[in-house]
Amino acid sequence: WQLFMRQWLPRTALMLGNFATGISILAPAAMLTVLADGLHVGIRDAGLLVTFGAIILCIGSPLMALITTRIDRRLLLVTTLAVLTVCQAATAFAPNYATVLALRLVMLTVAAVYTPQAASTVSMIVPVNQRAGAISFVFLGWSLAVAGGLPLLTLVAAHVSWRAAYGVAAVASLVPCVLLAVSLP
Repeated sequence: WQLFMRQWLPRTALMLGNFATGISILAPAAMLTVLADGLHVGIRDAGLLVTFGAIILCIGSPLMALITTRIDRRLLLVTTLAVLTVCQAATAFAPNYATVLALRLVMLTVAAVYTPQAASTVSMIVPVNQRAGAISFVFLGWSLAVAGGLPLLTLVAAHVSWRAAYGVAAVASLVPCVLLAVSLP
């Protein structure tokens, strides 16, 4: 049990955090038409949620990595996922497009730091001979986000609402946030 809590739970929590980061970043693409209709904007404007997010990530990832180098990794990773959770939940209740866009930009500015920090963190908590596999496992979260998370969000948005899809994304961020808070050394 101690081995599980010391090695596998933190790895799994980091991977699930990458899953949550992936669906947070890609969510609008999974429900573009439903989102555009629900926010009473055109597809072009809804698509800008993806475009502006990509720009924030391209610029924000290296800058956030530089800015946050002296912050305790556990605090940084848990806080990042907490911000994702709050922003996803707030987006589910957002009254208009401008609010969704503002929440998204804030969320992605913070999310930009997660993946590189998670990869470097897992390499510090596993034995040297397990580092490559552990880093690959953390990156599996992104693959699962694309292969399973996006179709799930599409399904929820199409059959319930885009707001419910953001609620699902909020829960997907909350779970690894709690797991990291209790398991990461």
